[in-house]
Amino acid sequence: MERFMKYVFVICSIVVGFLLLSLVAIQFDFTFIGEDYDTKPPKGILSAEGPPTALKLANINWRVKPGEYEKKKVSNIQVLGLKQKKIIIKAGNEVLFTYKANDGTILDKFVEITLWKDGISNKVEYKDGTFKAPGIKGTYILEIVLHAEQGTVQYVGNLVVK
Repeated sequence: MERFMKYVFVICSIVVGFLLLSLVAIQFDFTFIGEDYDTKPPKGILSAEGPPTALKLANINWRVKPGEYEKKKVSNIQVLGLKQKKIIIKAGNEVLFTYKANDGTILDKFVEITLWKDGISNKVEYKDGTFKAPGIKGTYILEIVLHAEQGTVQYVGNLVVK
């Protein structure tokens, strides 16, 4: 009987210790098994004639964990876009837009592309990761919105069409 009580005590001690360790791990967001992924909004990358260019993140509403969101609000994307480094492209050329997800997974994606010139917006067809640069020379503000299961993220850029 005494030996049985020692086993029960040891097993209860192990269970209580495991529960306490689990509570501490939950409190400090520590994972025991698997990897802890970076689930921040993906980076938007534009590839045209020059080297690939990272686009500026604008408005963000992105779920980084269940119940936790990264949010950012930009009041005027056109002003923000004009402040970005100029991306020079040739009129009518194909432009590649890709995004790099930090954890490798973007679910149910849908991409909208808009070009702004002189305060007027013009939707652009996005197909197979590319869109066509405008045929008219000038400076355009590029707005790309990625819609995914995790939320939405908006990118802006400063396109100069030559």
